[in-house]
Amino acid sequence: MNFNYLEREPGSGGVPKQLVVFLHGYGSNGADLISLAPEFYQVLPDAHFVSPDAPYPFEGGLYGAFQWYGFADRSDAGMLNNAKSVEGELNGFIDRQLARFKLKDKDLIVMGFSQGAMMAIHNVYRRPHKAKAVVSFSGFMAGLREFKKEVKSKPPILITHGTNDTIVPFKALDIMVNTLTQLDIKVTEHVSEGLGHGIDAECIEAAQKFLSALV
Repeated sequence: MNFNYLEREPGSGGVPKQLVVFLHGYGSNGADLISLAPEFYQVLPDAHFVSPDAPYPFEGGLYGAFQWYGFADRSDAGMLNNAKSVEGELNGFIDRQLARFKLKDKDLIVMGFSQGAMMAIHNVYRRPHKAKAVVSFSGFMAGLREFKKEVKSKPPILITHGTNDTIVPFKALDIMVNTLTQLDIKVTEHVSEGLGHGIDAECIEAAQKFLSALV
């Protein structure tokens, strides 16, 4: 499967030393998150940014919108099976992008929003080699029992969530933090008071601080 994607070269103008992959939310597209790349030029001056469109057209019928999977089955098992159905294709895309720049998983940062955050967590922790970091904006996890059995690597993660999120309930943050810390994964969390389902300046600042400590 070939993914359409947008990209931004390193802010330094030099050879890429990190790869940042943005994974957008349900009913959006790669253009949504690639706009965040300049926010990270200072802390990741040598990072190359890529933001793919999810592989499937949005079931809501909005032109130019995509989804990682549909929500006809919103059960935990259904979402897990759907995530697994695109796991191989997404890992293939990440592998090809790393190979383009002669980078390894230790140079990989994956940032996702909502459904894209779910895919980031689902995929990165099942990869055999440890990535540099994961950033989850307003995300969630599916298949917690299976996740605990299938974790292969344990990169640090930042989890941000708004207290007024009506799409992915705020309680998802605690579930994610508890699950990941039980597996000895280093978790940093940020709560945005009053934020709905989105990414605000506080979330970006938290991500900048989190990533600056890793590079």
